[in-house]
Amino acid sequence: MRFLQTCFCLFLFFSNRPIDAEWKLIDGERLAYAAKWTGIPAGELVMVTAKVPRLGDDMYELRLEANTNSFWSMVYRVRDVIHSRVNVREERSHYYYKDVKQGRRHLEEKTTINYEGKKIIHSKQNLSANEKANLKEFPIEETQNQLFDPLSMIYGLRKIDFSKPMNTTSDLNNFNVFADKGVYNLAFRLGESEAIKLNNGEVREVWKIEPTAAYEGGIVDSGKLEIWLDKKTGIPLKLLFNIPVGWATLELNDSNHPDLKLEPQSFFRKRR
Repeated sequence: MRFLQTCFCLFLFFSNRPIDAEWKLIDGERLAYAAKWTGIPAGELVMVTAKVPRLGDDMYELRLEANTNSFWSMVYRVRDVIHSRVNVREERSHYYYKDVKQGRRHLEEKTTINYEGKKIIHSKQNLSANEKANLKEFPIEETQNQLFDPLSMIYGLRKIDFSKPMNTTSDLNNFNVFADKGVYNLAFRLGESEAIKLNNGEVREVWKIEPTAAYEGGIVDSGKLEIWLDKKTGIPLKLLFNIPVGWATLELNDSNHPDLKLEPQSFFRKRR
């Protein structure tokens, strides 16, 4: 069963538009999420932020790894790696790389966003089938001069300014994100203000948000996604979604963020 794959895809394909807040990234930040499928520990998703001095002071690389634990790796092994390069001054993505190893499948994707040339260059290759890379180009429209890839959009959540009054009955503004089939316009509906208790006993105030549009062809078309977003940091603390075959969660399990420090709690050992 593709529990972590499903959880991973949902986590990456949805976000909301920045609302007048400065986009701050922290060099060396680490966030780890515990994944569960129908309440059973399934694996871990880890995100790390790193500056890239050779590309300039404003360039950061966002790195993500998703792994099933030792138990579920015997059923359906997942080892996914994603890298995204973003310019914090420009507040947009420039490069996206994805290496997907799920079961017997091994796929590789590379995306370069050329704003000056008004085009997106994307390649996808099925390495497990020994196929050649499939190269495509997508035009960048005049209204799309600020694009995000699926990973950088997670960090885009932090641009919400919760110090301003927010209407829980209206949708958050739209956001342009590039995925493997083109540029998509996504939005989130802001729900109620709630509280979440972390694994260290701390209680954090959060906003509950839900997507108002689905990624075309994505599995969320047949399911429901909910995200609990920390008001102080903009970091997702919990994600829950339901699909016809069950439900899955991602919960923040470890963090070295200065305003959100947690000690890791492990369930099953990961198998490399």
